[in-house]
Amino acid sequence: MRWPSCSRRRRASSTGRPWASLTAPVLGIVRERYADFGPTLAAEYLAERHGITLSHETLRQLMIGAGLWKAKAAKRARLHQTRNRRERHGELIQVDGSDHDWFEGRGPRCSLLVYIDDATSELMHLEMAEAETALSYMQATRTYLERHGKPIERAIGEGQQPGACRRRDRNLQSFRLPKIPLPDPSVRSLQ
Repeated sequence: MRWPSCSRRRRASSTGRPWASLTAPVLGIVRERYADFGPTLAAEYLAERHGITLSHETLRQLMIGAGLWKAKAAKRARLHQTRNRRERHGELIQVDGSDHDWFEGRGPRCSLLVYIDDATSELMHLEMAEAETALSYMQATRTYLERHGKPIERAIGEGQQPGACRRRDRNLQSFRLPKIPLPDPSVRSLQ
């Protein structure tokens, strides 16, 4: 049995939905035998074992409508509680580095050191460095402090080199700024 397909536009069915009467038996089979399958695998089994040919996208829409499948956006659970941003500009500066091929092969691989205001998400200072080291953070911090003054607190992402974080933190203590550790990457990425 060939299953009439949906339109190529998502969520827009073909005119008149000629297959609407066939959804109940198909969903019955899926509920009974393939309830823990994803739409792609369930569509393959329906074709092989029951002779019902339909696209995995059509089956996905039917399964979502019947509550047998959740869309990816609905599956994602919040892993952490979001923290409230600071109220005033300059109160907390988030600092992190990103090692990347920024020049796409036209120059050496380097790290971008970023200083971001927590209240406004304004990029306060950007600096390219050869590597994400304690020395590069010290130089970037000195430049930031000369231009913007001393923030009340700083939040620092963890470095990539073993020991670099400890050295950087020890050196940054000379500026007498309280440190707020950022333990998980989702906080460091400023979502």
